[in-house]
Amino acid sequence: IELQNRLTFERLITDLSITFINIPPHDFNKHINHVLSEIGKFAQVDRSYVFIFNKRDRTLSNTHEWCHQGITPQIQHNQNLPFDLIPWMLPKLRNFEMIYVPDVNGLDSEICPEKSILQAQDIQSLIMVPLVNSGALIGFIGFDSVRRKKVWSEDEATILHIVGSSIGSAILQIQHTQELAQQKNYLEKLNEITTSSLN
Repeated sequence: IELQNRLTFERLITDLSITFINIPPHDFNKHINHVLSEIGKFAQVDRSYVFIFNKRDRTLSNTHEWCHQGITPQIQHNQNLPFDLIPWMLPKLRNFEMIYVPDVNGLDSEICPEKSILQAQDIQSLIMVPLVNSGALIGFIGFDSVRRKKVWSEDEATILHIVGSSIGSAILQIQHTQELAQQKNYLEKLNEITTSSLN
């Protein structure tokens, strides 16, 4: 049964990753939410989400979230959070390490000040996978178990790493496309103003 689940999970991830190729910008948010929903349901977690870093302001924000029925969303509380709020997690993510906490209540508050934040969101267990593209950390994708403690296998963690890479690449691709569109729009307006002035 474990082998069947693993193969099914791998097929799911492969299908979801393939659809990221050439995804139109206007469908991006919808597709990310779909990915979080499908993986969250299959992995039997209660909440899955994406955080993106703003290195200029040294903040992070929850951009996408899926919650199991009956689980309280947290996205509205997790906007523009300072890096200082995650002193234990941030160095690990910067080293491209996956963060796996099977029992949040078992964390040492002195070593992991984030414990109180996790408990406030009723998180029992969690796993966070860094979002990396071209050797740069851009954020992380997370999976929370709220109703019970959860153990992730090494295979599951490896597959989730692949998900993180796919989403990281897609986010940068969409950002690049949006920047090009904004630049094109700016140049077109500038040309209109110049033409109007000459006339």
